Amino acid sequence: MILSLFTHILFITAMLVTFVIAIITIKPLMINYRRKYSTLLLKFSYLVYLAVFLAAIYCFVFFGDLDLDRRFRDTFFIISMVLLFLPNLGMMARRSVRHQRVFYNYFFSALNLFMIYFIWFLLSHTDWLF
Repeated sequence: MILSLFTHILFITAMLVTFVIAIITIKPLMINYRRKYSTLLLKFSYLVYLAVFLAAIYCFVFFGDLDLDRRFRDTFFIISMVLLFLPNLGMMARRSVRHQRVFYNYFFSALNLFMIYFIWFLLSHTDWLF
């Protein structure tokens, strides 16, 4: 019981540290005046995506039916794992994009919103072990 509680607290602490590091790195309130709305939308949609993603990971690890043999052979699961990394890659590569930056920001904002919906879809179609 105590080990389980410690594991939950440790996992939540690691997720909060990850989220705080993301906030410090992204600097969501630092406004680019040439691309004000697209940059704010990208940053805030990414932070919402990250919060939902971390909460989903917590739910899947502690309360999900993790039949890993079946999951890793499932094509849907493999595709979902690849898609979950795209928003992170988009945030890391955004500074190297010089041309079409507004389009880039809106594209990855839409991708972040799609990934939030996708995670919600996964959460709603999972057998939970509460």
